[in-house]
Amino acid sequence: MDLSICLSSVYTKSGQDEKGKDFRFYFDFEHLKESASVLDQGQFWVDWNKWHQ
Repeated sequence: MDLSICLSSVYTKSGQDEKGKDFRFYFDFEHLKESASVLDQGQFWVDWNKWHQ
């Protein structure tokens, strides 16, 4: 999972967008994993095709 994000200039001291920020610095990633369903992309498409037959 790619956890890099671009921090908007609205939230930076420099007033410039900052690329390469790590998602985990801004969110409790462990809590997110426990509270949200995360599906494997391959499994998602298998299920999607079953539903749309």
